[in-house]
Amino acid sequence: MTTDHTVQIFTGAHVFDGQAFIGAKDVVVTDGTITSVVPAGTAAAAESAQSSPVPTVVDATGKTLTPGIIDSHVHVKMWDAGSLMKYAEHFSYPFYKSVVNLKATLHGGVTFARDAGHADAGLPWPSSAATSRAPNCAWRSP
Repeated sequence: MTTDHTVQIFTGAHVFDGQAFIGAKDVVVTDGTITSVVPAGTAAAAESAQSSPVPTVVDATGKTLTPGIIDSHVHVKMWDAGSLMKYAEHFSYPFYKSVVNLKATLHGGVTFARDAGHADAGLPWPSSAATSRAPNCAWRSP
């Protein structure tokens, strides 16, 4: 029995380890888990010689690589705080807008968000059904 593994190498990324920037590094990810962080330019040749199948190499030069960020206070149904536009919008519009807000949150590096209110128990369904591209969430109903 053979097990296929996926290996990705992010080369030349400016790495933030959760406490400090540690400089330009190559980051090797095997089956979704970081398996090594080495000086930039050293991982691709070593991993290519050892791995089967050939790793996917992503040029991350000039990019920042960071662990997932936790945001413990979000309001996915709110935007334009203080605006009177919410009184002119259809009732369901904020639920659709929340999906857009969750995608933007994920794009910003947040992989776990805790809604601090205004989202009800039904909100997880449209956000998960409409897209799998959203951070994990903890919901708090008002």
